[in-house]
Amino acid sequence: MNELNQEDNTDQEIDNTLEFLNTGNINGAEKVYDKILHSTDKDLRTEILYKIALFTAQHFPLDFSEKYWKKIIKLYDSNDEQGSKALMIHNMATMWASRGDIDKSKELWNRSIIIKEKLKDSIGIAASLNNLAWVAKQQNNQELEKTLHLRSVKLLVENSMWEEIIHILNRLAELDLSKSNFYLCQSLYIASHISIDPKTVFFIVSSLVKNLGFENQYSPVIASAGIILTNSENDNKEVHKISKEVIIACAISRKIKEHNISEWISQQKLNDGEFVLSSLAEALDKIIGSERWLFDKNNLKNN
Repeated sequence: MNELNQEDNTDQEIDNTLEFLNTGNINGAEKVYDKILHSTDKDLRTEILYKIALFTAQHFPLDFSEKYWKKIIKLYDSNDEQGSKALMIHNMATMWASRGDIDKSKELWNRSIIIKEKLKDSIGIAASLNNLAWVAKQQNNQELEKTLHLRSVKLLVENSMWEEIIHILNRLAELDLSKSNFYLCQSLYIASHISIDPKTVFFIVSSLVKNLGFENQYSPVIASAGIILTNSENDNKEVHKISKEVIIACAISRKIKEHNISEWISQQKLNDGEFVLSSLAEALDKIIGSERWLFDKNNLKNN
């Protein structure tokens, strides 16, 4: 029965906090926290502080809100709660970034990485690295952004976070034009093994074909893969239609007459999904050449 009463009290305190915050009464919310300040229920103290911190971050200057974030971080000082501490620091960095204080957010994300490295939290490190890459982008430091993204990709590969890897590879292709095809090929290889947004597929395919040229020997297979990978009931019809235009452009660059394009596609087996995807893997290997891939392709074959 005591446990039931404690749970009821916990819910009531949280409800009281929310009621005060919903009416903009920060003083009332603080009084709730003061009331349970010495409570043995650490989760209750943390949850109420977190709600106050989020509210004040949205409605007050962040200098004012920061004191609540710091109190939460202090609650997570014990060795077995360093993961939660790193998360709160990461969240605080995000709040500062949302207000445009790039230097402050950068400092906090780096601080969270130090903790995550001790915990060997590779996914958490990757998240903070990506945020730092965003900072580098805001500061127009493309070399640093590229370095941070490459560090992040390595960690994401370890955790098979393929969709996130695709987005980073696409950004790397924009950052380093001299290696654009290297990144786009790997991005397309992943996209051919997992379910991905059709607009993303089209971006990869169109960028790669544009780099290679419509007349390139591998462009028809890449363009056809784009059609196959965006051809499902749930996909964007407009994207699928534009993807078809890419393969038509490949045909025209080979001086195929418009009325013969369908026949050419059949002759080249570009409407055969199994053939196209098998040929795609070979084409991507040839385009990349001897350079080492950023991941082991075998890890994707069973996806």
